[in-house]
Amino acid sequence: MKILPQIIAERWDEFSGKFQAILTDNYADYQDLDEKIAKLDKMIQAEAANTAPCKRLMRVSGIGPQTALALFAHVGNATHFKNGRQMSAYLGLTPREHSSGGKQRLLGISKRGNVRLRTLLLLGARAAILGIGRRRRGEDGLPDRLGYLDKWILGMVERIGLFKAAVALANKLCRIAWALLARGEEFNPMKLSRLAKAA
Repeated sequence: MKILPQIIAERWDEFSGKFQAILTDNYADYQDLDEKIAKLDKMIQAEAANTAPCKRLMRVSGIGPQTALALFAHVGNATHFKNGRQMSAYLGLTPREHSSGGKQRLLGISKRGNVRLRTLLLLGARAAILGIGRRRRGEDGLPDRLGYLDKWILGMVERIGLFKAAVALANKLCRIAWALLARGEEFNPMKLSRLAKAA
């Protein structure tokens, strides 16, 4: 949408008077909405930065201010879940199971629980996967140092493909989030810690 003014300016004379009026009104509304969204984003970022559990969550690649606040608001300190898998199942990120004749068959995720929170985790997982590619190409200006989670993600992408890997990562992010909230632990992306193994 940032290039919209340029497109309108280049083709303005091609539009009818009525369409020009519609564009002018709607673009003013768009600018107003864009400003409101920017203000809300700043408020969310400030709130997350000033909340200790959210700060711990945001150290994990794929969990930003919105997801951290949404998780903390929805599950609190997460101690009412026995483990990370239980919290992940509650949010609908674990695969449904169909077993028959001693054979286990895993289906798609159950999609139960909070739809918005699950969506945020999935979007964060996709962003984390793309971030690994940027880091490996040196586009973020940082040295190519892949942590445990990065290596795990790359292995998943190679084995099951991008989309399924994003779902698997969202599940793992949820489990790590449980450990950070319930145990008050810190996440170190460079180490294969007990936290990462348990997640």
